[in-house]
Amino acid sequence: STPEMENSPTVTPDGNLMVIRWTPATLFKEWGPWIYDQKGQPLRGVLPGPDTVGYYVRLDSVSFAMMRPKSRRAVAIFDSRTGSMTDYDWPVATLPPQLIPGQRAVSYTRVDSVGGNRIRRLDLATRDTSEIAPALAGKTVHAWAPRGTIVMAKGNTIFILAPPARTWTQAATFADPQLQDINAYVVSPRGDKLILISPVSTPAR
Repeated sequence: STPEMENSPTVTPDGNLMVIRWTPATLFKEWGPWIYDQKGQPLRGVLPGPDTVGYYVRLDSVSFAMMRPKSRRAVAIFDSRTGSMTDYDWPVATLPPQLIPGQRAVSYTRVDSVGGNRIRRLDLATRDTSEIAPALAGKTVHAWAPRGTIVMAKGNTIFILAPPARTWTQAATFADPQLQDINAYVVSPRGDKLILISPVSTPAR
């Protein structure tokens, strides 16, 4: 019920909501994370001033990894204690950074113009970046299973990769006509469920 637009909601440790808030007039100029109460009313901005943030993941009580589609699409770390935002790698896919299980690190997809994308790692202690593995050709979306396996999807097939291996293994294939262009977005904490996104085709009449 607000005049602004909100997306990418997550629950904060104190039970409020964190969302990306923007207005149509300032789209691609000023949009960023805000804290809302559970009734949907905005409480405060997370950043010290207008910025451009597309996606985020909370790292701890004071810091966030964020994707910034400003002058360049970069993966960045925001420290709420100092109000500083630092870019570490670019150009990256317009997706939220992924927490890597069992590591103090996040992953993201670095993209190029011909689809030779790479899954990369940002070490949260040293702030060094490194390559984990090549992404499936032309794809950007990946998720982590609890035991440290990466999951990606292409066409009607799910693939997995266990670093330091760099070769993808086919895990499942779907015959359902609505699952022919899938992306693997989220693995459940127990590793027993996977959320897939796939465009729905309209039946011909």
